[in-house]
Amino acid sequence: MKQKPTKTPRHSPARGKTIAIKHLVIAALPLVFSVMPLANPANAAKNEYDRCAGALMKLNLSPQEVATTCSESLYPENLASCVVDIAGGTDILAVDALATCRRVRRPLQLATCVVDISKVGTAADAPAILDHCRRSLLPENFSKCVSGLVNQTDLGTTAALRYCIDGSDRDRNLNLSWLPLLPTNLN
Repeated sequence: MKQKPTKTPRHSPARGKTIAIKHLVIAALPLVFSVMPLANPANAAKNEYDRCAGALMKLNLSPQEVATTCSESLYPENLASCVVDIAGGTDILAVDALATCRRVRRPLQLATCVVDISKVGTAADAPAILDHCRRSLLPENFSKCVSGLVNQTDLGTTAALRYCIDGSDRDRNLNLSWLPLLPTNLN
């Protein structure tokens, strides 16, 4: 004679354990999925120096130059991004971009400056554009100045670079009349 399977009573301790285990599994799934990317050694090994070296090696720079550049940089990803953006968005060689990106405090702004001005300039202007953006204290403002002058006047890129880099006579509305006058005779 076949025995009928017995049903677990609704309030039995065995049934409670089954429900508790199901809830535990459901609650732990997000934790498991959030840790999974770390379990992949390829993803875990990638850090900012790794990404810097990888990006610069794709530009056919020498391994020694890449190693020196990435290891000496405080923000290697920003430096690599600067070189990649300039080399990809202009006619400037990656070696020249690297030499310039290493010398500035704001490599991402340098890249923006060089790429923006290169859009209104010619390939012959590239070395001057790179040098002027490097020398500028505010590269993004500088690029707006140069682009604006080139677009709205008949000035060439080289002349616009000279006008915008010239820091003389910038404070046109400077009013020093509020300063107290010092007595000339103190005796």
